[in-house]
Amino acid sequence: MKKALKVLKSIGGKMGKNDEKDSKEKIDTLKVDDYFKDAPTDEEPEKEDWNETDQKAADLLDQAFRVWTVVETDEENEIEYRKPTKKKQIEESQKLIDEARELNSTDVWVKNRIVELQEVVDSGKQRVFDGNYKLMIASVILSFFMFILPGLKSCSKAGEITLQQAINYRQNRITSYNTSLERATERITQLEKGEEANPALTKTQIKDELKSKKKSIKNYTKELKKYNKMSDKKMLSIRKASARKHGWGTFWRGIFYLICVVLYYFVCFTPQFVFDKRKTEQKILAVGGNIVKSIWNGISNFMINQPGSFTTRYKYSDGHTEDETAINPFPIIGIALKIGGPILWYIFNMLFLPVIVIVKYVRNHKLYI
Repeated sequence: MKKALKVLKSIGGKMGKNDEKDSKEKIDTLKVDDYFKDAPTDEEPEKEDWNETDQKAADLLDQAFRVWTVVETDEENEIEYRKPTKKKQIEESQKLIDEARELNSTDVWVKNRIVELQEVVDSGKQRVFDGNYKLMIASVILSFFMFILPGLKSCSKAGEITLQQAINYRQNRITSYNTSLERATERITQLEKGEEANPALTKTQIKDELKSKKKSIKNYTKELKKYNKMSDKKMLSIRKASARKHGWGTFWRGIFYLICVVLYYFVCFTPQFVFDKRKTEQKILAVGGNIVKSIWNGISNFMINQPGSFTTRYKYSDGHTEDETAINPFPIIGIALKIGGPILWYIFNMLFLPVIVIVKYVRNHKLYI
């Protein structure tokens, strides 16, 4: 018995309402929604008036159809549902359709079949946005408040650094290096006494630490010399330049993440055939995300619903009682988890946004996996 074949289309279709209702009653509704909408049937063509060109074109179109993956089967009615799920399938079927078109068959069925298959191929090539708009919005907001605004603020405050602040900073550095130098010198004196004065260390460890401490003393001496020779005005200039450098570095880091958001938007446009192929992956991620979200909400809601305080009543031997009330921290912790959890999640994703962009680009625009 010849199987009735159906072509999958993402948008539109030519099936009548009765035929559509009939076919959908035979197949699981969820899978119908996942795999096809208004799929046209492969009706038996009238071959009486066909010539050699018509037959050759029909054969090419049948080959193009069979290149695609069988995504659903109605065994009771012996119907197969196909659609391209790989770039190679789209390219191969497009080549066969073009060959059939070039034959210039005048048969109405062949012409309609070419249009029908071409619509499926074009639909598979169309790109669908599969990114996360919430992540994009959160990343823009976090970029402004974590990097851009603090960076601009740091740059503006660079001019507010006073000469006295620069002098204090220089004195603090000199004091710090002097202290470090004294400690390193004392440690070297202790190490030079050998293994008897340092029973916890071996001879090799003593030798290595001596080498390290002598190197540190050399660096401390160099820094001390630099700060002792430095004028107060020079120190002020260096402090302002350092503040500006830090501020602009923070600012441009925020701009970098904004650029990543823009790139993320473009790399998230996935070909329809790849998007369909990832349905199982999408379902697993959705289920996993819902489980984590439910657990997180359950824990935080449980803590929030705890009483705000506990009262302990002490009863003494003379008959009088005293109450002692203690604050319960769990509701506050629950609120922190409820609010802080999503914020931390978006911060984590924003910081890894460059990696996400690269992965999305490779998957959606190069490997199609």
